[in-house]
Amino acid sequence: MKNKPTRHKEENTFKFQPFSERLSTINIDIFHRVNHAYETESEENICFFYQDLEKWEVLNLTEGFSSFKKEIRGDLLVTLPQLIHNKEHVVKTLIKYLKLKEALYLQPLLSLTASLAKDLRKEFYEYYPIFYNVLLELLDTKDTDQLEWVFSCLAYFFKYLWRFLISDITKVFNSLLPLLSENKPEYINNFAAESFAFIARKVKDRRSFLKLLLKVVKNEQEGISGCGKLLFEVIKGVNGQFHSCAEEILPFYLESLSDPDVPQDVLLEILEYTIAYIVDYIIPQKSEIFWKSILTQLDKLSQNLKCRSNSKCEVDLENLLKLLGQAVEYKSGKLVQQPKLVIDTIVKLLNLEKLPEGIILVLVKISIVILLSIHIRLSQQEASLLVDNILAVENEETFLYFVDNIEEFSFFEALILPHFLKIFKINTDYLRVLTNVVLKKAPCCENGIKLKEWSKYPLDFRFNGRSQEIETEFLKIINEEQLDVERFFCSLVCISHLNLQEPSKFKISLSHVTNNLLEKSSNNCKNTLFLLNLTVETLLHLNHIEFFEKNFQNFLDILLGSLSEDNALCILNTLSLIISSIKDHDLININVLNGINKHLEIYFNSPYHEIYPSLFWSIQRIQISPEKNLKSFQSVTQ
Repeated sequence: MKNKPTRHKEENTFKFQPFSERLSTINIDIFHRVNHAYETESEENICFFYQDLEKWEVLNLTEGFSSFKKEIRGDLLVTLPQLIHNKEHVVKTLIKYLKLKEALYLQPLLSLTASLAKDLRKEFYEYYPIFYNVLLELLDTKDTDQLEWVFSCLAYFFKYLWRFLISDITKVFNSLLPLLSENKPEYINNFAAESFAFIARKVKDRRSFLKLLLKVVKNEQEGISGCGKLLFEVIKGVNGQFHSCAEEILPFYLESLSDPDVPQDVLLEILEYTIAYIVDYIIPQKSEIFWKSILTQLDKLSQNLKCRSNSKCEVDLENLLKLLGQAVEYKSGKLVQQPKLVIDTIVKLLNLEKLPEGIILVLVKISIVILLSIHIRLSQQEASLLVDNILAVENEETFLYFVDNIEEFSFFEALILPHFLKIFKINTDYLRVLTNVVLKKAPCCENGIKLKEWSKYPLDFRFNGRSQEIETEFLKIINEEQLDVERFFCSLVCISHLNLQEPSKFKISLSHVTNNLLEKSSNNCKNTLFLLNLTVETLLHLNHIEFFEKNFQNFLDILLGSLSEDNALCILNTLSLIISSIKDHDLININVLNGINKHLEIYFNSPYHEIYPSLFWSIQRIQISPEKNLKSFQSVTQ
């Protein structure tokens, strides 16, 4: 009896590959491949076409390819002179069989076409448009093997015919543009860009080529993303690195944003795609060329702006900063290897005189990303330098934007909040920002479940002697006859976190406001109920519990009487806050619980899951002694 094998296959030898997965394995990089023996030059002057034909005679035995061999008459195409003499016949035969689109022998036909181009070179170029159009037709397929064969053939065309293609670059690029269009699948865009990149690198007059590209794309907006991919493929190297030409070409891309003869809006859109491909492909440790190029160009533009400030310089600088921000933001700063260089550039720009608001805002946005990014490690000195220079900018709108978006910064309370409180103004913009800060640092409880977890976020205005002034302004907002809802909301959120000198004034005013809102709550207005909930919470944070104990029954009667499916959550949250805070347990007895239960029991099967926790708020806090429980129960049953 045979022993069982000790090894078992962990997976199937042959597995189905989805279309997208198969696409990712396609390699059309014919420029870095090693030639096989049959592709080397023969001592007997045998042409590449004949060598390729001999190979496929063995590898492809289909009836269609056999028919092609008979018709092509390979015995008359052994040497290059023979091939040149019979080129018309060879071209016609290849075109004839390629147009049949027969998958069984399409690969050898495309391979032979590439070999023909390698042999004939200049002699082949006159037939290039014919073959190119046939190849375009063959791209209309979902067969990944066919796509690979076609693009490999196209890549060989570019490799062997590049000198002739460059001389007619306008016509060639116009013919290529449909493959870069957004109407084509992304894999077509990618393969086309990868294939044509070889030609683009060889172009000596880069400025003219770029102008041609932009001129064509300006009329065909659908080619913007594809052209962005093309510009990236030109500077793309292997293994996550830049190509050797990137040191010259990448600075040229960025400098072109300042070229007055170039449509900058179109170029900016294209470069945004190019930068997106760069940051996604290049290994962070190999990104030095990018940072050197963009920071050097920013330095040049800052010098230009300093010498001759005009709208053109400002637009150029803002556009380039947007590209910098795009790179800094990628994966929370993963590409930034030397943050000090970026910070020094930002600080230098922030110190320019009469800097436009648009540029300042972009600089601030980049700074926020740097300060908050998990992959960028800053020393305290670097962080302080950046923050101090931003706070020194005399632009209120930008300053407020900075404060409103930097709350998560680890040194926010030490470096930013004191400055903000120092210059704080009681107007809608400042109030809105302060409210956002408070809500992020210490969110409202909304219900009694979270009441114990709430903690005060200290807003200390005392250090600059403005405490009394700020309190007075907040009181004015609360006591306004015509309620400004936004200002009132912001004030309620912030008051709980102030170190109040006269809390009694706020308790009195807010108690009055609460009673007014309670009376209006019977109208079932959601805004009123929301403000009532927030006002109740604010009074509780001010420790004005006696107000609720005194008016407990009134709150129950009005709020439970107004309960409906639409407002249940808000009312239950408000009652949850009140009951959670009451210290006089005599107020809560069986009669009260039965009264509450009558209003709540219909909501136990509510389709709104948010309501369920509110139905059981503060059960742990409802502590009734057995004696009181029995006495109350007997009074109910009599």
